[in-house]
Amino acid sequence: MKEILRVRSGEIEPVPAILTRGAAEAKIQGIYRLEEGRRLVAVLSTDNLFRDQDLTEYVASQKEKTREMSSPDSSSDDEEQFIVFQLEGEEYGLPIASVDEVVRVPETLSRLPKAPVFIEGVMNLRGRVVPVIDQRRRFNLEGRGERRRERIIVVTIDKMQAGFVVDSVSEVLKIPGRQLRPTPDLAADGSQIIDRIANIDTEERMILLLNPRELLDKAEKDLLAAMGDGHLARPAP
Repeated sequence: MKEILRVRSGEIEPVPAILTRGAAEAKIQGIYRLEEGRRLVAVLSTDNLFRDQDLTEYVASQKEKTREMSSPDSSSDDEEQFIVFQLEGEEYGLPIASVDEVVRVPETLSRLPKAPVFIEGVMNLRGRVVPVIDQRRRFNLEGRGERRRERIIVVTIDKMQAGFVVDSVSEVLKIPGRQLRPTPDLAADGSQIIDRIANIDTEERMILLLNPRELLDKAEKDLLAAMGDGHLARPAP
């Protein structure tokens, strides 16, 4: 801590356009000039600075509420909650109950020998070795998203845990049951990763909802096929 500055709000200049690409992720919301421009103070956006932590805490609190609502003595309002994320401009959703947390992509990931191309590597998540899967490559999407906006969604189903790299995570969304539609079974192998579609008419918005069990099962099968070893895909209990 160096000093406390008292400034008029009108003296804070907007951030140059080059720093506001991907505005939702911008950590700087303004610039204040001192000493006739020889000294610049970047004004941080608290909303975005703590966005990941807030989102993780919100996920945890909502999962607890979901468990309480699913108890025999509680009633349901026919709403479901989903973590909404983006891949190549398309919106996808995962049930909040299956999501452990949302984290930034580490600066470095430990690469695995003979791993399939969609495996970015493994990361240490509080003592657990978690395989990190690039969803762009698994969905056969070209290129990749902006690294600074990418997030890892950590999912656990039946003690199997994996992290999925996505372009960005936008929100936790409550969707009424009447806006959920089933999808036709078009998968040749009988799996159906996208099992429902959320059709939000008021916003002219469509969200593809993923089945986390199918998502992890297919990831494990792909790992087994490419590596001939299931130890990384299903850690010991």
